[in-house]
Amino acid sequence: MRTALHKIATLGPEKVDGPLDPDRVAQLVQETVGRWASITGQWVVVQDLEHDVLVYDNGLTSAFAQHGEPATLECLRARIPEQERARVRHLQQVFRVTVEHCTPCRSGADCALTLTHRHRSPKGRFGRLQRHVLPLLWSSDGRVRAMLHLCREVGQLHGVHGAGAWSLTGPDALHEDFVARLKELGPDTWTPSARERELLQLMAQGLTSQVIATRLHRSLHTVNTHRRNMLRKAGVSNTTALVEQALKLGWV
Repeated sequence: MRTALHKIATLGPEKVDGPLDPDRVAQLVQETVGRWASITGQWVVVQDLEHDVLVYDNGLTSAFAQHGEPATLECLRARIPEQERARVRHLQQVFRVTVEHCTPCRSGADCALTLTHRHRSPKGRFGRLQRHVLPLLWSSDGRVRAMLHLCREVGQLHGVHGAGAWSLTGPDALHEDFVARLKELGPDTWTPSARERELLQLMAQGLTSQVIATRLHRSLHTVNTHRRNMLRKAGVSNTTALVEQALKLGWV
């Protein structure tokens, strides 16, 4: 992933106002990620944000399309469980707005949003999908015109742990602005309940789940379930990141 980000940074931001040239898009993808999507279970797509359609597909059609029909954005979105679909799309929309307001990103600095969420395979099984989202093309007015999605299956997902997790690659200002916008924009941002805040207070003290369970007179299973649910709701992948977000947003 670092190699892909480095390559896209050295290319600099390319601006397009008219129709996207499929050959140029394909060339940019190859220069950015090479043959990355040729590995089994991985694919690369490019989304034209102006028209909300796919303009490039390497691996998605072979993985998901039925009866030889080309894959579409609707096909990809339909694989995400309905209860998570809105949050995944919301995170991507906030990332786009944040990138468009980040001066280093507009100048070609590394920036990417990594999402981990549940998805359904063609065989109907639910697993975990990791998706790296990067701006590929810009319009002359400073808006992101096309996004590159690098996707790969990363194994089975047990319960809900890890669903909806996110991380950012980019300047510090990008991360700070992204977190602030998540707090301010849209109904999909999670706000912890009073009981969850109580748990976060104890987690921020560095206490283990067993100690927290004893102090709150609850079972270890209950505490661990609350912890997993908070990771999913907050969109982070580990307890350290959860506590950092809690402190930054004033939850504790």
